[in-house]
Formats: sequence, C-alpha cells, structure tokens
Amino acid sequence: FTGVEPNHVQACAWRLAILASGGPGVSSSDAVYARGDCSGLSDALRHVAEARAAAIDNQIHKRLTDGSSPIDTDDAYK
Repeated sequence: FTGVEPNHVQACAWRLAILASGGPGVSSSDAVYARGDCSGLSDALRHVAEARAAAIDNQIHKRLTDGSSPIDTDDAYK
C-alpha cells in the first residue's frame, strides 16, 4: 500500500494478543512474528503495546461473554 504508515505498536499488540489467547491455531510461527513486530520497539513503546494487547484481549472476551460487539455494525455500512 502506498502512503500507508505502518503502526508498529499496534502490530506488536495484535501479535501479543494472539499469543496470549492460547488458541488452538497459535503456533511457534506466531512467536516468531511477535518477535519481529515487537523487537524494534523501545521499552516504553513495548509497554504501550502490552497495554494495548490487554485491551484487545478484554474487548474480545467481553464480546464472547456478553454477546456485545465492540463495533457498531449498523454504522459500518453508512
């Protein structure tokens, strides 16, 4: 994609959330990808990514337990 700036903190956060999920599809390649996405971050940004990963995990689990959606799908197609 031309002109799209990668968000390294967000990429790292999603990789950490995937690893933390412990789902059946998580493999050693996910750990390799997480190291790649997180390795260039400073300690401060790594902490931000860890906090974001926890927020992602909380949103996913909230949706799974109460049936709510973090995305308003009615507005998604307007």
